[in-house]
Amino acid sequence: MKLSVKKKYRWKRKLKRYRHMFQVYALYILFLLLALVFLPIIMGLTFQIAFVVLALLYLAFTRRTILDKFSWFIMILILPFFGAFIFALIGTTQLKSRVFSRKMMADKRYRLQYKDQITNEMIGHNLLGHFSTGAALFSEGNQIKCMVGMDVYNALLEDIKRAKSSIHIEMYITRLDEVTLPLFDILKKKARSGVDVRFLGDIVGHLFLRDSEIEALIDSGVEFTFFNQRKGRYLDHFHVNHRKAIIIDGSIGYCGGYNLGREYIYGYEKKKLQWFDAMFRIEGSGVSGLQMTFLLDWCFSTSYILLDSKKMALAFFPKVPIKVENGITQMLVEGPDCEKTALKELLRKLIVRAKKRIYITTPYLIPTEDIMADLKLAAHLGIDVRIIIPGVPDKKMVYRCSESYIESFLEAGVKIYKMDGYFVHSKLYLFDDDISVFGTMNLDMRSLFLNFEQAIVQYQDKQLNIEISALFESLFDRSTQLVYNNWKNRPWHQKFQEILLRIFAPLF
Repeated sequence: MKLSVKKKYRWKRKLKRYRHMFQVYALYILFLLLALVFLPIIMGLTFQIAFVVLALLYLAFTRRTILDKFSWFIMILILPFFGAFIFALIGTTQLKSRVFSRKMMADKRYRLQYKDQITNEMIGHNLLGHFSTGAALFSEGNQIKCMVGMDVYNALLEDIKRAKSSIHIEMYITRLDEVTLPLFDILKKKARSGVDVRFLGDIVGHLFLRDSEIEALIDSGVEFTFFNQRKGRYLDHFHVNHRKAIIIDGSIGYCGGYNLGREYIYGYEKKKLQWFDAMFRIEGSGVSGLQMTFLLDWCFSTSYILLDSKKMALAFFPKVPIKVENGITQMLVEGPDCEKTALKELLRKLIVRAKKRIYITTPYLIPTEDIMADLKLAAHLGIDVRIIIPGVPDKKMVYRCSESYIESFLEAGVKIYKMDGYFVHSKLYLFDDDISVFGTMNLDMRSLFLNFEQAIVQYQDKQLNIEISALFESLFDRSTQLVYNNWKNRPWHQKFQEILLRIFAPLF
């Protein structure tokens, strides 16, 4: 009898978790059929023309730069009705909705209330050339280590085993396999022992995580929820929560390209796809930025305010001694809950101030026109600009769209490398010898305009820059540099595919 009751409650939890997603996707399918099949037939050409004109006018008067609007204009003009419909469905979600505006205002209040615990504003004001926004948090004395392969999981498991008060996980994708199974086992043990374990996942990225494992986590005491799942709220799946962070006791944090799954170490055997990624372990007061982002996203998704007392605030933001003498850390978040396109503006500022070199790894090379122009100008000025992209794709259409940008970059003097036999998933940026950027942000339209993202900028940390520089050099050795004349003579059908898919760049 007890078992059947338990199963009954489990099914209720499952339905609660997924019903919003099923409702929204059913609505999208019905809307698609209505807009693309029935309405054009019923209303005829006049309706289609009016719909396209309305979409163009709406796009023209939105508060976005001409360069940001350009790709949408091209799509609507080349594929009139379909392009206008896609813009209405996806492009308009790039504007701030009421839900995200309310989150933005709430986040501001909490950041202001706890600013003494999470940021040192004097560091930011004294830092030459820094980019400041309300969500930019500064700290110093953090020990940051770049990690790859199984070293990430080995260090993470050891840190979680030593957790005493809280373990917070915010993840885009989670899978249950031989790599993550030990992690789940430790999380369950820690939850049973009284440690507060909270897990916040994106609903789209967790579609393939077995319900039985989610239920096992919940039964052991882990608080598990999906991002933006509060009752009665419209669920916008085009704004995915792409943030990836693990915070332990408020003093140790992990941030980077890793999701939870074996492919981030071993790749996909069925696709014969090898994988390269990087994760960063942070110890020090800079972890408070990751912690604050998690707490704000948790509150947004559950309506449960974890920062409602000074006692809890002290537990989440403990005073951490300085680990190293040099290095200034700045954490930035990006998404529909932010006033500015902070990460885009940060990249542009760092590109413009670079004097010696700009090294980038990105899985998808679909930049905005202004970032592309900045990188090309830097190359024209003699700066060593190098970009590493995957040698093999995980998504063929997106990969071909990325390739459509290569010829223009090569012609301007930007050096493009393809990592032989690997899909590069790391998001790394190195500027000169004193600034490095890492986090969850790809160099594509989705990361810059649609997704919830986070990035960490490390200034004046020579040791970390030496490590990242050495990593880049090893990647260059394992990659093939593209030559302009050879690339220009690629097959005509590839060029045609690139031109066609370039139209859909705003979707990627």
